[in-house]
Amino acid sequence: MKEAAELCMKVGTGEEPFAFLLGPPGNGKTHLAIAALHMWVERNQGGRFWRVPDFLSFMRGELAKGIERGYGAAATDEIIATYCDPELLLVFDDYGTQKETEWASEQMYRILDERTESLAPTIITSNSLPEAISQRLRSRFRRGYVACAGKDLR
Repeated sequence: MKEAAELCMKVGTGEEPFAFLLGPPGNGKTHLAIAALHMWVERNQGGRFWRVPDFLSFMRGELAKGIERGYGAAATDEIIATYCDPELLLVFDDYGTQKETEWASEQMYRILDERTESLAPTIITSNSLPEAISQRLRSRFRRGYVACAGKDLR
């Protein structure tokens, strides 16, 4: 986990844009991501932490509200724009636990693609096997990929 810790701290200080931590549950990936987020926020920068399924649920709710108010997909576009802000450190925890739907995949792609293009600070954690993560995502975040080993500390 030393490599993961060093990389997360570099993201937290702005030295590196990405960390993509893959490994078994309970070995400290989320802890490292939150520590980096705290470092980033202490520097007066914005930051957000989301478990991926919760984020997608939030987006669905905002889309439903937007439809009720008559502006539909514009609500989703606003959220996408907010979470593509390069001044915002975004932590997506438990990537791969979300229900894979075409809509969910598209929204995650839109955000993560824009964040890689703008080198916006991003940390992703996942318990998934590398081959279970889309090749597109692995390719975009290969610069920050770290295979995390270690026993379950919970």
